[in-house]
Amino acid sequence: MTTINTTPNIAEMAALIADPPRSAMLLALLGGQTLLAGELARQARITPQTASTHLAKLVDGGLLSLLSRGRHRYFRLASADVAHVLESLITIAPPVKVRSLRQSAQTKALHSARTCYDHLAGEVGVAMTEKMVERQWLAMGEKQFTVTTAGRVALLELGIDVAGFRQYFGVQSEEMNRMLS
Repeated sequence: MTTINTTPNIAEMAALIADPPRSAMLLALLGGQTLLAGELARQARITPQTASTHLAKLVDGGLLSLLSRGRHRYFRLASADVAHVLESLITIAPPVKVRSLRQSAQTKALHSARTCYDHLAGEVGVAMTEKMVERQWLAMGEKQFTVTTAGRVALLELGIDVAGFRQYFGVQSEEMNRMLS
């Protein structure tokens, strides 16, 4: 009898992410932006030729998507799932030793405020979310937040696009649709 192995090959994905230049490029894209290959090479501190090889592996592995415009190649994370995996790894990874003033400034900025693919993060994102829960603008569910009626009114008064708000805070679609109707 032949045994079929249906276990996902997480080692292959982990190896793609584990390479320092590749992980640097993935983290550079975590904010949801699209970057040129040359910029990713600079972020990873490698030559454009070396970056090209790493980027091809990340695209082939399904971690990045590629958009070609003329001679320019733009890269972004392939999906929100990739971003979530990277964010999860960040929470358990030991901190990197800061070796330069630039690296120190980048680390402070990331801890302070940033967008992570599809939501606010960092100290500012956490503080904003906590304050909105405290003011009862958001209600915590099992896995995500729901905008309350008071929150909808307050956010609209502040000029915030409530429908767009959903993507940043993972607000439940059904509840949002009910509130907007």
